[in-house]
Amino acid sequence: MGIRHPLPVGFPASGTVPGKVGPDDYDRDHLHIPMEQLVLYVPGGLALSTASGTIEVSGYHNRVICDLSQASQIRIVAAVGTNASASSLLRVDYATNGITQSAWATALATYTGMPLNTGTTGVLRDSGWVDLAAAAKIDNAVLRLVQVTAATLTTAPNIRSVQYLFR
Repeated sequence: MGIRHPLPVGFPASGTVPGKVGPDDYDRDHLHIPMEQLVLYVPGGLALSTASGTIEVSGYHNRVICDLSQASQIRIVAAVGTNASASSLLRVDYATNGITQSAWATALATYTGMPLNTGTTGVLRDSGWVDLAAAAKIDNAVLRLVQVTAATLTTAPNIRSVQYLFR
């Protein structure tokens, strides 16, 4: 399974740049090509909550079902229009009871979430590749985007788009 390419005639057999798909690793199994999932796109932006706790962004409308059985990592990319006034995070949760979708846990192994109170606004923010929780690596994983806030905010963060990438 996966995509295998024969080494093209004329490519050197060694001496390439590490981490680059070219001669040395060109013919390897490219099974885990990053997969993208657009979760949310709001041209004018979406003001998130000022309440404390874990709150699903935009209700159930932005839940997605993905096959994560072969994935090992997730990357969260978000366009943030306004920063929160205090600590607030974007996080991805998965339904622990599958399609019933009444019990949730974080899909992130060790990363707590993307900060929404610091950083430049008006640009894409990137979590970098983060390990998925072992229990989230399932077929038909139901995912949701949540905002996690420890205390009530005076200024709600505003997001314009969110994407998940998996590999």
